[in-house]
Amino acid sequence: SVDGGVTALGLAALALESSDSPAQENMAGALALGAGVGYVAGAPAIHLIHERPWQALGSLGLRAGLPVAGGALGLASATCPPPGGGDYGNCGLGPMLIGVAAGAVIAMIVDDTVLAWEKAPTDAPQQARLGFAPVVSSDGRRELRVFGTF
Repeated sequence: SVDGGVTALGLAALALESSDSPAQENMAGALALGAGVGYVAGAPAIHLIHERPWQALGSLGLRAGLPVAGGALGLASATCPPPGGGDYGNCGLGPMLIGVAAGAVIAMIVDDTVLAWEKAPTDAPQQARLGFAPVVSSDGRRELRVFGTF
């Protein structure tokens, strides 16, 4: 759920970034900041709420480390002209951003598929229970039903 919201915020930020309006560009920055904070802290916070500190630490490591590693790989794969040429500029920026995005997606997938699983609670032996339920039947009669597990 958190990753879906973060992805939606990020896509909204990208859509607003290409706008000509300064107000929309400012909104894009705010949405991108919210997406970044939610990406890094959202899933680890959920793990902590579920009292799973090691999974929270692993999630934080994945979410911080894989985008950095992906960005470094993307930058290393860029073929740029030698410095001093007229076309040097931000030559490695595109491959680096693709690597960062790929690392972030992989981190979300690994977190969601490996770390987010909890063991099913073991069923305690059933104890005898008795319950009551007021019911209005289809013909308008009022009933008090008694049920039990023994």
